[in-house]
Amino acid sequence: MIEKFKNDGSDPWSMDHAAHLMRRAMIGVRIDEVEAAYADGLYMTVDQMLAPWNMSFQRIEKYRTGDVQAWVTPIDHPYWEVFFKDKDLRYTDTVQWLCQEVANAPASILPKLLMGWHSALPISLNGAQFTEHCLDYINILFENGSGDALKLLREVSTGVAMGIFLNGVDSFWNSGRDGVNENHARELLELHATGVYDLDGKANYTQADIKAMAYSMSGWKLNEWLRPNADGSTSLMRSRNLIFEKTWWDPRQKTIFGETSTWNRDDVLNLVFSKKKRNIAEKICRRLYREYVNDKEDVAFIKEMVQVLEQNNFQMKPVLKALFTSAHFFDAKNRMTMVVTPFEYMISIIRRYKVDYIPDFHDSDARAQDDLVLRLRNFEHCPFYPPHVAGWTNGMDWLDGSRMIMRAETGYAIALGNLKFRNYNGRPVYTYNPDEILESLGINNDALEYARRVGISYLGFSDKDPRNEAFVNECKTAIEKSPTIHSVRTIHSVLQTTVRVNLC
Repeated sequence: MIEKFKNDGSDPWSMDHAAHLMRRAMIGVRIDEVEAAYADGLYMTVDQMLAPWNMSFQRIEKYRTGDVQAWVTPIDHPYWEVFFKDKDLRYTDTVQWLCQEVANAPASILPKLLMGWHSALPISLNGAQFTEHCLDYINILFENGSGDALKLLREVSTGVAMGIFLNGVDSFWNSGRDGVNENHARELLELHATGVYDLDGKANYTQADIKAMAYSMSGWKLNEWLRPNADGSTSLMRSRNLIFEKTWWDPRQKTIFGETSTWNRDDVLNLVFSKKKRNIAEKICRRLYREYVNDKEDVAFIKEMVQVLEQNNFQMKPVLKALFTSAHFFDAKNRMTMVVTPFEYMISIIRRYKVDYIPDFHDSDARAQDDLVLRLRNFEHCPFYPPHVAGWTNGMDWLDGSRMIMRAETGYAIALGNLKFRNYNGRPVYTYNPDEILESLGINNDALEYARRVGISYLGFSDKDPRNEAFVNECKTAIEKSPTIHSVRTIHSVLQTTVRVNLC
């Protein structure tokens, strides 16, 4: 049973605890949100952060329904170039929309949870080919990410985006030709559902299981047809669901996890979710632990998480609440040990400083310019563009020399209001109002009080920690050296060049 945080005389609820919770559970916590969490207490805060997130789809609503235009012929027709230019712009629209929704979200666990699912079960705009399929996939994560984990896994696995990304739509078999592709079956087990080994080091499946699953999952393909256009071109149209082609499916007897039958795709998923339920629970809880607690797994605690997940029929909210209200979560050894990803780094700056101008979020010219998207791609951590089927790197790999320099230079320039739009040398971007930040905290012109709160909320220092005093003194010195620069900007410039700002 997971031991709860006691909030007793030896370790009472404090600003330190509130700041740790908010830094870990969400992306880009602000000082006022930390202080509200402290005032509300642990349990009320966690309940509020697990409340439904009203994510808006308005910006990309036109892509959410209708069939998909997948190709245009002939290639020398003028519409061919128009189609492909628009296709690329829709890719950008989709990434910008997701970034904007995460940046504009309230103090909530759910945006980070959604991005965690995206990292654990990645698909690619390039690999899945079309915005519409990727939006259908994101909708699955949004609708089920804090709910039924098994339903989420099933819907992602049977969706068009994952079918294309892992070559499931190219997997066919008949007596004359064997075109079965093992990618989807392998990644379903290795990356998505069970992992290679359980918590005790025992193998969860064999290569024979993967092969048999791949043959069983054959027969699913894209549903496509030709549509003549009025301008003389022809469009290849596609539905937003896969269809079963029986002549592509292998009806022979196959043995999976020791059971033999003429399995099909749905049978395979039922087998995985019934025979490997404990392994799935372990995989999910290991992900949660490494996302929110520590890169170094505590097997005993993870097994306690597994019990909570199983007892609640794979509903995610109970295990998340148990995790964030546990004594283990607040243990000193688990604080400021996690690396902030590049995506989280950029979104954190946007939220913390209440940035008011980001080209990607402004549609004044019919379509937003892609500054943030280009920066995230340069950081190699842009949504919908994973480097491979296993998703993105984790931990200290994000803090190699070149990325650290990019972070410090970008954060420093934003802090001082000197970052220029990547596509031209005109208007500064990621602008914000320093006075508004002070006013929102009710501290007016008391810059050093602001620096003190920055150290507590963003750098993980306690109020009496000598390191926080050192940070405040460093800010004081920097302010004295640059009297013409707003003190809040100077504090932010010091903050963004500390190594610790890359941790949470």
